[in-house]
Amino acid sequence: MKKITIIFTLVITIFIMIGILTVYLIKSKSVQKSGSSFKDVILNSGISSEYYSSGVSWSDYDRDGYLDLYLNGKLYRNLGNGQFSDVTDQAKLKKTPLHAAGVFADYNNDGCPDLYVSNSSDQKTINTPGLADLFFLNNCDGTFTDITKKAGINDAYNSQGVAWGDFNNDGFLDLYVANFGTLVNSSYKYEPNILYKNNGDGTFTNITQKAGVTGETRCPNLIMKLPTVESIDGKQYKPSYQPIWFDYNNDGLLDLFVATDSLVSPLYRNNGNDTFTDVTYEAGLCRYGTGMGVTVGDYDNDGNLDLYVTNTGNNYLWRNNGDGTFSEVAYKANVADIGQGWGTHFFDYDNDGDLDLYVANGAIDRDKWKTDAEIKRRSTDIFYENIGNGKFIPVTREVGIYDQTIKRGAAFGDFNNDGFIDIYVVTFSYTGKVMHHLYQNQGNKNHWITIQLVGTKSNRDGVGAKVKVTAGGKSQIQQVISGSSFLSQNSLWLTFGLGRSKNINTIEISWPSGIKQTLTNIKADQKIVVSEKISNL
Repeated sequence: MKKITIIFTLVITIFIMIGILTVYLIKSKSVQKSGSSFKDVILNSGISSEYYSSGVSWSDYDRDGYLDLYLNGKLYRNLGNGQFSDVTDQAKLKKTPLHAAGVFADYNNDGCPDLYVSNSSDQKTINTPGLADLFFLNNCDGTFTDITKKAGINDAYNSQGVAWGDFNNDGFLDLYVANFGTLVNSSYKYEPNILYKNNGDGTFTNITQKAGVTGETRCPNLIMKLPTVESIDGKQYKPSYQPIWFDYNNDGLLDLFVATDSLVSPLYRNNGNDTFTDVTYEAGLCRYGTGMGVTVGDYDNDGNLDLYVTNTGNNYLWRNNGDGTFSEVAYKANVADIGQGWGTHFFDYDNDGDLDLYVANGAIDRDKWKTDAEIKRRSTDIFYENIGNGKFIPVTREVGIYDQTIKRGAAFGDFNNDGFIDIYVVTFSYTGKVMHHLYQNQGNKNHWITIQLVGTKSNRDGVGAKVKVTAGGKSQIQQVISGSSFLSQNSLWLTFGLGRSKNINTIEISWPSGIKQTLTNIKADQKIVVSEKISNL
């Protein structure tokens, strides 16, 4: 009897392995057959990518319908023919020596995206404070004006990632800045993050302490296990990297997650009264990690936004259970990774109707990874294709993104307006020249729709709006998010893959103002601009 049981178990195991291998082969062949792959076009793009940068951002700063690029303190205008032109001087932007992130947002709702630049020291030099952050007003004529002091911005810490979101739904975008720390003698002194509330008159007010989002984490089950941390004023701040605003509990209010290095990354629930509650413990997120980058997306199409966090080693996929809690399923979904993760994003690269996942890796710690072979292994990109049923398979080589250089930030947007998302990846080095990557998506025959939102009662960019697209019997949701990945910003235009569907049944928009708007019978393969209709209230 025992022998029969063993034989039965072996047979079942073999069938399961054959099934997994078959799915992998089928999907790999479909990738190659469909033409859904990427081509690095950086050398012919006009972008000087040979110098250090951490983050990168896409935004249409000049409102000509093409995504422009900001990195390494430089602004590149998209000429619409696959070429970019350095217009930093023409735009009157100050160049910053150690810029960490530059994130665009139309903070005064005039239709022209403004630019916040976070600055930092090199984090390797002892007793070096951060540089002052900068805030530039877009003059709507191709130029910018430095209004940092006038706007009430005074962050001089070692700033890292930046995220914009209208947390109080008053129609004006607020700002959260993650700060890391200063190396003092032989240890870091960690610094508080800052929440700037937009006053609606061109200025901001720092309400971090009142709002309760300094970067501390409440995890009673891990108190004895956490390492000792020091801060500049004796409080228990954390070394923060990348914040992200998203509505995890579907109550219409933007909540805040902060990817945090070497500790626990906190989740703050929006209370709707300019305060937040640390729900890291209640949400099931109290797990030690080295949070670097973060992305949000409904990868399983259940209507709830899931969370992916890159770490040194295994990354975390937090599946949203729809009841205010998350379950960590990275191994189950096959996306735990083995690298030192930084930039990342959920997006539908092949427009088949579900979200795939990219992770930029870069092993920069030679004290930890001793050999060149191990550094390359930990720096290898990884691209996961969503195969349904909550699982992914790696198709990095098949899609043409395999690379073993050290990376940091990554930003995602359709720079040539062909309906397929492209990727800019920042390659990192403390010394010497580097070569970044601009991966142009070669596309396939699947259909798509790109949606640009224009708020009227809501903020002009539509940040925080949720969009539900239903086509071919399948529904997908995305939220407009400003600031994510690692020190980067993706396009605010939402692209949905439609597979073989040539028409969209409905597009349902839930604006931050509370307005619900529905469009019906929309043709695929186009970009549409949707303005918020106040009359729908």
